[in-house]
Amino acid sequence: MVAPRVDFACELQSDALQTLFADPTVVDDLVALKAGVVLGLLDLSLERAAVVQQLNEAGIPLTAWLLLPKDEGYWFNAANAPQAAACYRDFRVWTAEHGLQWDGVGMDIEPDFYEFQQLLSPGRWRLLPRMLRRAFNKEVVRRAQVAYSALVTQMRADGHRVETCLLYTSPSP
Repeated sequence: MVAPRVDFACELQSDALQTLFADPTVVDDLVALKAGVVLGLLDLSLERAAVVQQLNEAGIPLTAWLLLPKDEGYWFNAANAPQAAACYRDFRVWTAEHGLQWDGVGMDIEPDFYEFQQLLSPGRWRLLPRMLRRAFNKEVVRRAQVAYSALVTQMRADGHRVETCLLYTSPSP
C-alpha cells in the first residue's frame, strides 16, 4: 500500500511566491515531510517558472492547478470550457519552454468567480434565476461534460495524473 502524501495548496502572486520559497527552511520542511505542493498558476511568468524549477530540483512533487484570469471566470465552469482548453495548451507550451516537471494537473470546476462573489453579497437573489436556468439547461451541461471529458482525456494522454475539484451549488431551501 502506498503511503498517503500531504499536499499544500499555494495560490500566491509571483512576487509573494518567490518570497515564500526564498526561505530555505520552507523547502527543507517540504522535503522532510515528503510533501507536495498544489501550485495555483495565476500566471505563466518567468518568476513562477523559476520557483517550479527550484522545487523540481528539490524533488518536491508538484501539481499544476490551472486557473483562468478572473475576468474569464477564474475557475473552470460550464461557460468557459474553450478558455480552459486554451489555458491547458498555454500551460503545455510554458512547461516545455522552461523544462518544468509536474506530478499532476489539477482543475476546479466551480461557478464563475464573479457569480460566486455575488452569491455572497446582499443582492444575491438577482443572480438566482440566471443560475437556475443554466443549471437546468441540459444542452449547456452536456456540452460542458463533453468538453471537459475531452480535456481530461488529453491531459492523461500527455502523461499527466489529473485531479479535479467540482463544486456544485444549489439554492438553499
